[in-house]
Amino acid sequence: MSTPTSNYVATSTFVASLLGDISALLDLNAGFGTKWGGAYGTGISLTFSFPTGTASFESQYGYYANTAQDGHSGDGEFYKWWSLNTAERNAVRSALAQWSSIANVGFTEVADNSTTVGDLRFAYTTIGSGSEEAHAYNPSSNPDGGDVWLQHGIWDTDGNVAPGTYSYLTLIHEIGHALGFKHPFEAPYILASQYDNYSYTVMSYSAYTGGDNYASFYPTTPMYFDIEAMQALYGRGSHNPGNTTYVFYSGQHYWQTIDDSGGVNKIVYVGNGAGLIDLNIGHWSNLGLPIHFDNGTLQRNTVMIGPNTLIENATGGSGNDRIIGNDLNNRLDGGAGKNVLTGGAGSDHFVFDTALSSTFDRVTDFSPGVDAVSLSRHIFLGVNAAGHFLAPGKFHVGPHFTTGTQRIDYNPANGWLLYDPHGNHGPATHFMTVGANLDMHNTDFFVIA
Repeated sequence: MSTPTSNYVATSTFVASLLGDISALLDLNAGFGTKWGGAYGTGISLTFSFPTGTASFESQYGYYANTAQDGHSGDGEFYKWWSLNTAERNAVRSALAQWSSIANVGFTEVADNSTTVGDLRFAYTTIGSGSEEAHAYNPSSNPDGGDVWLQHGIWDTDGNVAPGTYSYLTLIHEIGHALGFKHPFEAPYILASQYDNYSYTVMSYSAYTGGDNYASFYPTTPMYFDIEAMQALYGRGSHNPGNTTYVFYSGQHYWQTIDDSGGVNKIVYVGNGAGLIDLNIGHWSNLGLPIHFDNGTLQRNTVMIGPNTLIENATGGSGNDRIIGNDLNNRLDGGAGKNVLTGGAGSDHFVFDTALSSTFDRVTDFSPGVDAVSLSRHIFLGVNAAGHFLAPGKFHVGPHFTTGTQRIDYNPANGWLLYDPHGNHGPATHFMTVGANLDMHNTDFFVIA
């Protein structure tokens, strides 16, 4: 257990060259990075605490010891410090959980007293550089290693540390330092300018490329390069390993990267705003409200698929959505509205289970014999029982139905799929376009409940 005079957890060094973009996030000294615990790629369990009352500390504490800031006392940040309140402590716990969810890093809260402290300690201070919101110390055996200091009177001045606020992003950012990260614009390895922003790393100082740090809403998770680098340092943990559904609403704010370690997963969009769902790793989806910046621009990219994260399925909302699959066998359901669906590689199911009144979908890359159109028997009456291919007698290829028993017609001239519960005895409804001159068969259609 760590004490006020020493950190119990050992650190190790690693060579950080030739690690690609993540090298720009790793804090280096003469080409070597430092992490908690054993070799590069191995996990660690850390403790954390909140100094209160007569918290104990080692004199000669930290970078500011024996400077004019601490009156040359050696007390460093403890020269003037305050405890965090309940809401702020809960925000710290939440931010720690964000990091532990994406990598093999565990955090356990312990008491902070004269004999025991956390490996990471969180408190206010007025000792620091300029108008900074906070600062933190990288992993080390020194008592200050891993400690995070929030600037009193600057951080959380409005009593709001909820996810999406700058105060919450500051916690995620500083914990990144406490685990071994640096800023992406610092030498010797620098992140390409187009990635040095919050969309790719919470360690940036810029909300958008070339901009300042203002945004109408801030990231609530570590972002793509943060996840990649933290998993490289400490290994990947088990994060949502089962079948997980990620639900997003058109009237809410999001700025996050999804990390998922297993299962058959799905993104669901709820609402009437037009959305974009892209299931490819490293690609953005446009879900929820846009993010506004102080130069008058806005960003609709709000949700990214993280490294090594596989999402198989997606369901759109009631607006005109676009859904893009990946190389897996995707199940794409546009929902209501006029939707555009792209399956990509794999054997994909394009689901139609919404009322026909004003809805039709366009599939951009349908491959007969590989992909399938899934028809809800509650919408397409008279097709046949769920769990079966469309019966041969229910399907027709041509410009229009020819018998009263047919239910689904494919017109090769324009690629339209038509439905009529009465075959050639009633008006047909266009519900999907799959492409012209395809070799379509009844087995390209599957009936679902």
